[in-house]
Amino acid sequence: MKPIVFTATSARQWSKLSPDIRRRIDARLTEFAMTGTTNTGWVFIAAVLATTSAMLVEGPKIPQLDDDLLMQVVPMALLTLAARVLR
Repeated sequence: MKPIVFTATSARQWSKLSPDIRRRIDARLTEFAMTGTTNTGWVFIAAVLATTSAMLVEGPKIPQLDDDLLMQVVPMALLTLAARVLR
């Protein structure tokens, strides 16, 4: 594994970050360097769930309901519910 080399500008910006943020970024970079991928399984499932629910809400044309608002609220509510159930 090759070491990460910072340019002068990126080194200054890196030093401005808090130690916790640097540790978290370093962990992600190390995981990516070792495996070639990051752990995005749950992120993908959440994206599929949110997209599917937004598309289903947009489908029926009910004049009394604003589908643009529902496309925002329903996926947020569904993901919040899923997070609480899976916790």
